[in-house]
Amino acid sequence: MRLKQVTLEVDAPVGRLVSPAPSGRTIVTKMVSCRPYREHCMIEFLEIISNGDIKEPIDAIRADPNTEYVNCNIFDKHRASCMIITRNSPVCRALSSTESFCKNCPLTLDRPPETPVRWQVMFSGSSSLNRFISKVKSKGITATPTEVGDPKKNRLLTFEQEQVIAIAEERGYFEFPRRIGLQGLSGILKVCPSTLDEVLRRAEGKIIANHITKPNGTPSHKAS
Repeated sequence: MRLKQVTLEVDAPVGRLVSPAPSGRTIVTKMVSCRPYREHCMIEFLEIISNGDIKEPIDAIRADPNTEYVNCNIFDKHRASCMIITRNSPVCRALSSTESFCKNCPLTLDRPPETPVRWQVMFSGSSSLNRFISKVKSKGITATPTEVGDPKKNRLLTFEQEQVIAIAEERGYFEFPRRIGLQGLSGILKVCPSTLDEVLRRAEGKIIANHITKPNGTPSHKAS
């Protein structure tokens, strides 16, 4: 049974759980973890960075009609982490009961209000996808797979890239200020600086592509 990467589309009013980023591009929200909670709820842990006052997105989360509980740790005026419990989360609960996991989170995607939400989910196979569709359909929700395919292998780091990134991090290449430069790192790895620079850039590109996604759930750019 092969893994299937599926782009799902669900009408926003039905699939919406909370609205952690009401101001769109002025706020970056990361879903750290989520799991089912009680009979219909989900419990979620978010990290939020705001270009403005961090209290504004937190107030929006508290005011959302689907929010049951909010507990936030405010680090400074721009950053916070929040634990949230939603009252009714049929789409997320259906996914959690099948062999699947979200590659990005619909709650953190920047999209116009009242538009269909699209995000990427990895299913263990067609049967797992079909079970999910049946579960949400029983709740009166239509989830439409818009793209179905194999996982994108080119977004995975090669062995060489994994090795170089690990050594570079260990030796302090990514620290500020750097404890080691490109020349020093190339001497340790016994490769010329130009080759090492290319390996690092390609690896960094893949890491960024896996971390940042477009609103429709596609990678921000292609990395080879």
